[in-house]
Amino acid sequence: MCQFIESIRVENHRFQHLEDHIRRLEQTWLHHYGHLSQDRSKLDALIDSLIIPDQLGAEVYKARLVYGLSIDSLTFTPYTPKLVRTLMPVVADALDYRFKYTDRSALDTCLANRGGADDVLLIKNGFVTDTSFSNVIVLKDATWLTPSTYLLNGTCRQRLIRQGLVREATIRLEDLSDCQEIRLINAMLDPWTQPAVTVLTPFF
Repeated sequence: MCQFIESIRVENHRFQHLEDHIRRLEQTWLHHYGHLSQDRSKLDALIDSLIIPDQLGAEVYKARLVYGLSIDSLTFTPYTPKLVRTLMPVVADALDYRFKYTDRSALDTCLANRGGADDVLLIKNGFVTDTSFSNVIVLKDATWLTPSTYLLNGTCRQRLIRQGLVREATIRLEDLSDCQEIRLINAMLDPWTQPAVTVLTPFF
């Protein structure tokens, strides 16, 4: 049976954007387990398990909920952003990561092909999708865009689109040569303070 992860930023002893994570957790659980139970008691128990320990300080932590039909674990670890400056394009036509699975073996296989880059930019059927751990946004003509061909519809991605700060677009690898900036986004990263990244490709 599949297991899933929900990663949530905790800062000043508060979950950040918790409603977005609960929405994704509910969608994932109902898609995979809704047919197994006519009541929501296990799902409600999952949501109720999201409690921050009293001993956590005001620093930034990463809450990691692992769950299936019911909760497996909830851990809190101090968070330091992964420094990513370069991305290697890697073809991943068969990759399916619509849900945030604990099984990241397919992503890890792609990541192993990053060469000297810090991470990978996954290309599916010629279109830009995500990195191994984040969605991407690109700045083109003063407008922030995010690929409509994403692998995982991340909570930060959804929120930025909903707020009108980013809009979806079809982006091919070769289109990146016309973009002024590329940034990484996920639930743990502030999109507006992240450094720009460089895609290592013959187009640049």
